[in-house]
Amino acid sequence: MDQDDWRRLSPRMLLVHPFKEIGRFVPALVAAAIFGTTTDDPWWWVLIVVVVFVVIGTLRWLTTRYRFTDQRVELQHGVFTKQLLTTPIDRVRSVDVTASPLHRLLGLAKVRIGTGAGENDLVLDGLTGAQAANLRAELLHRDPQLQATTSEADQPLAPVGERVLLTWQPSWVRFAPFNPSNMVIVLVLAGFVFRIVNDLHLDPNSNPEIHDAIDWLRGRVLPLAVALSALAILALAAVLAMAGYLLAYYGFRLTADDIGHTWHVTRGLLTTRSTSLDTRRIRGVTIHQPVPLRWVGGGRLSAITTGLHGRHDEDRSRGDADLLAPPSPVPVVLGLAADVIDPAVLAHPIAPHGPVATRRRYTRALWPTLVVVLALVLAATLGPLPLWVAYAAPILLPAAGLLAWDRARRLGHTIAGDYLVSRTGGLGGATHVVRTDGTVAVVVRQSIFQRRQGVASVELATAAGEQGYTVLDVTSDRATELADALLASAANG
Repeated sequence: MDQDDWRRLSPRMLLVHPFKEIGRFVPALVAAAIFGTTTDDPWWWVLIVVVVFVVIGTLRWLTTRYRFTDQRVELQHGVFTKQLLTTPIDRVRSVDVTASPLHRLLGLAKVRIGTGAGENDLVLDGLTGAQAANLRAELLHRDPQLQATTSEADQPLAPVGERVLLTWQPSWVRFAPFNPSNMVIVLVLAGFVFRIVNDLHLDPNSNPEIHDAIDWLRGRVLPLAVALSALAILALAAVLAMAGYLLAYYGFRLTADDIGHTWHVTRGLLTTRSTSLDTRRIRGVTIHQPVPLRWVGGGRLSAITTGLHGRHDEDRSRGDADLLAPPSPVPVVLGLAADVIDPAVLAHPIAPHGPVATRRRYTRALWPTLVVVLALVLAATLGPLPLWVAYAAPILLPAAGLLAWDRARRLGHTIAGDYLVSRTGGLGGATHVVRTDGTVAVVVRQSIFQRRQGVASVELATAAGEQGYTVLDVTSDRATELADALLASAANG
């Protein structure tokens, strides 16, 4: 193609680029503002920095071009060093469309074309909404009527029919506080309170007045005050979790096109995300039911698909590119899973791993926790930590025991048809249902401790999803049988 086939991104990106550059150079901008306030012309430095950002944004826009052909998508960019990224259309695995509040205000979108090559994903930041929708249809539907040319990129394509598989319900926000990741919020808030108490020198061991006050309160209102403080921290963590849930999943909608090749997810409150997955690349599903989400009847569903593994840090910060259902009621999750996997596979009985695997769940949980508890008690007794830590630390032992019990009870696996089903419990509890005909390799691992106890772990290596799915602590005989079965299935596939 000749040079005229190249196109620029929307000129409206000239309004977006300065804000993006400011975000990248906030420390420099703050330094310029502080430095400027010591001069006779305090705002000149800030003005200079802003002008630099505008110039950088303009140069980025002027040096970024793209074009579509029948075989590939090409992106050329770089101010000082020119780079040309080329993505063959037949290598496209997913299309992720993101629109920040500023993008939405200007009618723009950012499109990430996933090929499974991780950091080589092609990003077009500055397409109009119509261009983004047309590009998604062109790359994933691959129907003759959708073959758009460059000159047609701004015109709406013939709409493709779709059926709705899942629509978000406001009542699902109740599951937000029970996500295991929200434990981090609780710990951060507790650490913040501890830091305030520490900075105010409220340690009763070093402050006689506070020590006398606590002695007076003990047995009266101190237990109530501690309980109310804990409830306040939990309530604040729950509110923050629900706010994060709404920001990420508000308006979640999963649809399938009538052609049958693409599933399309849209979600987000302020920043909207639209992800399209080629169903021909889906190799299974993962049903996430971690503690304590499972205890309140919740779960979420993600696809095991090729082309989304190996995502780099920016992708992981976006997160959930393979998400099919947000935290929601288990019947909803299982019903959607049955649209992907044969329901008979999901209903197949799962075999437990026996007493040795159960014992290992307890020993691997309790021994490390006991060491941590003893270290905390020792540190609190000798002085580096407050004395109350010595009283609170033993609570970790029954908590670890409870998680070990859940992991032991849930641990199991089975082979159902062309699928390996592997289930785990605890904070990372999930059921992985992955096709065996895509097996790349089977790895049997046996540590020194496993060898002494006659168990081993079997990993199915595949090009999809996490690239490896492990069956933990099965007997040595069963490990051999399972490995042979997986290899035979791969050979037949």
